[in-house]
Amino acid sequence: STSDGVQLTVSSCNGASNQTWNLSTQGSGFRLAAGNSGKCAGVKDASTSAGKAVQQESCTGSTSQTWELTASGSNYRVVNANSDKCLNTKDNSTSSGALVQQNSCDSVSTKQWSLQPTGSQP
Repeated sequence: STSDGVQLTVSSCNGASNQTWNLSTQGSGFRLAAGNSGKCAGVKDASTSAGKAVQQESCTGSTSQTWELTASGSNYRVVNANSDKCLNTKDNSTSSGALVQQNSCDSVSTKQWSLQPTGSQP
């Protein structure tokens, strides 16, 4: 979908544009813009509560759309600058279609994300 307010989900990697994200600097962190829509990953209602949905929305530059990357082994924790909570899947699910939300940061594997370059590099 390319609509505002659609909650992010996970699925097996297939290289489609709806699975790519463009990272660009924003404040002290990064903006994550969806490859298929250009919309930003943001926390619904700019909430700081655990379990709140992470959705795509029009990019505004707000701190609820700013993410910090923290190394965690060979992966990264993706931490929201507004809430200081980590990107993870609901109920720590690893199933395709699992909903993406924010939650407290810890070592659970569903709060660790890999970054893989696609397309051309600068």
